[in-house]
Amino acid sequence: MKKSQSVDNRERVLLVGVSLKKSPRSHNGDPTAAARDSLLELEELAVSAGAKIEGSLLQVREALDPATLVGRGKLDDIRIEA
Repeated sequence: MKKSQSVDNRERVLLVGVSLKKSPRSHNGDPTAAARDSLLELEELAVSAGAKIEGSLLQVREALDPATLVGRGKLDDIRIEA
């Protein structure tokens, strides 16, 4: 007799954050600190909404890419992770 396997029906998410090197929100000259805090908060919100966090990525840039916000290389990383 086959055992039934439970299926995780939660929505799976990949969190992506982008921060500017010269961000006004940077903590003590660390441009990634505020972005990491924001990603942690987003993770808590997603879990509260019932999502399963599959991973998270963060990129620090000089300027946002007008088309994708992140750069081409990070976009490739996102595609691979997704």
